[in-house]
Amino acid sequence: MAGWEPTDLVVGEMAGNALRHGRAVGPLRLLRHDRLVIEVSDRGPDLPQIQHASLSDEGGRGLQLINVLCRRWGACRTAFGKAVRAELDLPKGTRVP
Repeated sequence: MAGWEPTDLVVGEMAGNALRHGRAVGPLRLLRHDRLVIEVSDRGPDLPQIQHASLSDEGGRGLQLINVLCRRWGACRTAFGKAVRAELDLPKGTRVP
């Protein structure tokens, strides 16, 4: 999957959001089954919500990108903050052992 740009973008947005809004970033997990599951944990109390950025805003579009690129995404509270999870379809022809 090296060089698969949607994965790079989703991981970067999720990690960036955790750093920006989550106080202390926890583990990043990548799980590969019939899809690729990306999970990022942090210590922030607020669950993420899609923002509606105006054309002049410099940020606020990360979850919009994740929402478009991923099959689904969501977040849940944990004992120490929250976990945000997104699922990407694997590129056609990718074999899963």
